[in-house]
Amino acid sequence: MTSTLALIAPALAVGSWFYGPLQDSFLEHGWDVEVLPRRGFEAHQPKAKPGHDWSYADEAQVIIDAIARARAEDPNRQIVIVGHSLGGQLGAAVQLGDQPADGLVTIGTSAPHYRLYGFRAVGLLAMALAVRPAARIAGYLHKPFFGAPGPKTMMTEWANMILTGEMPYDLSEKIARPALSVHLEGDSFSVYHAVREFEIKNFEADSLTRWTYRKDAVPEGGNTHHVQWVRKPEPVVKYIVDWWAAQSTPLAEV
Repeated sequence: MTSTLALIAPALAVGSWFYGPLQDSFLEHGWDVEVLPRRGFEAHQPKAKPGHDWSYADEAQVIIDAIARARAEDPNRQIVIVGHSLGGQLGAAVQLGDQPADGLVTIGTSAPHYRLYGFRAVGLLAMALAVRPAARIAGYLHKPFFGAPGPKTMMTEWANMILTGEMPYDLSEKIARPALSVHLEGDSFSVYHAVREFEIKNFEADSLTRWTYRKDAVPEGGNTHHVQWVRKPEPVVKYIVDWWAAQSTPLAEV
């Protein structure tokens, strides 16, 4: 039986340590797991500061390098990127490149154009407009801004995405490999219309499965909050494992 590796790509400003419960749940289902670092938020890595900068492309390269390592270790193992929020955006960028994984799961991932956020649009717009000059002047995005301390280039790309609705990577093609988009019911960071916009922009319709993790499906002590769902992730992991098992497309031919 072919084994499967989950490469977990964290959300913005969330270190790999936070994903212990998610890692454990995948291991219980028999998957191999690697939680990738979120640059600038790991204990062993320097934080963003003037002169220490990086971009979306640099972050995506971390996933590409992990895929290459995994394929070198076991060419027959299937690799699924499990991207949370920003991690899902980065996973999509990787899948559109020359070294994709076999599949992609995005959780709470959106194209967060401010116009899609209803009454919260004004606040989101104001924040994005403030990020660019703040990062440029200081050389990095400093606290108390959301995502801080953040690298100047990546956070400027993030702000531009909010302002324009355009993803910070090439979308001349769409993802054709198997993909699952998980929407967290009631998620105020990745609202339904923004998640749907991300799906439309990034995926071929016949490659994508959509699923809403509803509040009435959470285990005791769990929730569908944009970040806190990770603490009790079993229903999400079970759905991912069952979805991947059901994929019938020969991956080598995709």
